[in-house]
Amino acid sequence: SLLGYVGGDPAVRDQAEAQMHALGLRAGVKLNYDVKTNWQPVRSQRLMMWAGRFGKQEEFMDVLGSKHFEQQQSASHTSTLLDAAAEVGLDVEAAAAFLETDE
Repeated sequence: SLLGYVGGDPAVRDQAEAQMHALGLRAGVKLNYDVKTNWQPVRSQRLMMWAGRFGKQEEFMDVLGSKHFEQQQSASHTSTLLDAAAEVGLDVEAAAAFLETDE
């Protein structure tokens, strides 16, 4: 939830979520916030950068965003990250190995 970003006011949070939902619909995305969120999704950010090495960064993020916001598959879970990698044609074993590095 966005409560931490809006000073703990549920009404302000609800208004912000409604605005983001409306913007998502304009872009063809039906946002659903009923999914576990990690405020510092370092692994997903790292894998996004890795996907960029293969020209797949944007495609990867489109798939990951859909999985997270529309299908309630948390971008905080390694299985979701690897599923998104597979869906865009990245080598899943290489992606998993990359996530285990300090790179």
